[in-house]
This record gives sequence, structure tokens and C-alpha cells, in this order.
Amino acid sequence: MRPPWPCPESTRQYAVYMTALRPMAWCAPSRAALLTGRYPVYTGVYNYSGALYALGEEFELLPAMLKRAGYATHAVGKWHLGFREEKFLPTRRGFDSYFGFLNGGEDHFSHAGAGAGCGTVIDLWESATDGPARCAASVPGAECVLNETCRS
Repeated sequence: MRPPWPCPESTRQYAVYMTALRPMAWCAPSRAALLTGRYPVYTGVYNYSGALYALGEEFELLPAMLKRAGYATHAVGKWHLGFREEKFLPTRRGFDSYFGFLNGGEDHFSHAGAGAGCGTVIDLWESATDGPARCAASVPGAECVLNETCRS
């Protein structure tokens, strides 16, 4: 059975086969490496976590490169590469749209998570509304992840 995409055999000659991949102990460094094409130690994302830190603006990310080549870019899932300022959001870093969690650890049913010093927050972001995909009032005591308190 052939794969559903066109000309899979013609792309095989350009493939890179990795035999010794060394992942980091947590997810953000690997995510930064994938999006920048650089080792985590060169992105600055390797020994910290949380909302206070972000992948630096000096890095052009893969979605921005793909957009220049005419591709549409969409992301779904966990971002965890910065959100305290709008300039670090996925849609400001090259993605046309984004739906998912901005921080690193959330409850997948209530969408509540630790707010990086802001208490309980709702962290399910939807770029179509440029805001939370769910109202914070649905979780007692929660705020939306990108409120002014969390940004300051």
C-alpha cells in the first residue's frame, strides 16, 4: 500500500536519518530546538521553565520560514516557549493560527493550571478569538492566563 502523499520515494534521497538523538530531560528545550534548528544550549532554553522565560526574538522560527515559502502554518498543542508578552505568542512567532496550552502543565479536563505566580489560571488559548478558548468563570477562583496581573 502506498502512502497517501505524492512522490514519497523521490523525497527519500533528501531525508536525514538520525541514529543518535539525545533528548533533553523536559520538553521546552526539544521544542525550541525543533522550531529553531539549533541545539537547546544555543537557544537559551535548557535549564529553566515557566512564564517568566521565553524563546528569544533573535531566533527565526520554522513557521516563519515556511510562510515565506508559501505555506500556511498552524499549531495545535502545548507551546511552553513564552507567553508573558504578546510578542512571544505562537501567532506572533510565525504561526497563522494556534489552539492549545501556553504554559507547561494543565489539567486537560478543566484547562486550569498553575499561573506562574498568578494563582489558578485557565490556559487554553485560541488565536481565532485572540484569547482564552474558555471562560475563566467556569473554574472557581481562576483567571485567564494572559490577564494584566500575570503580564506585569
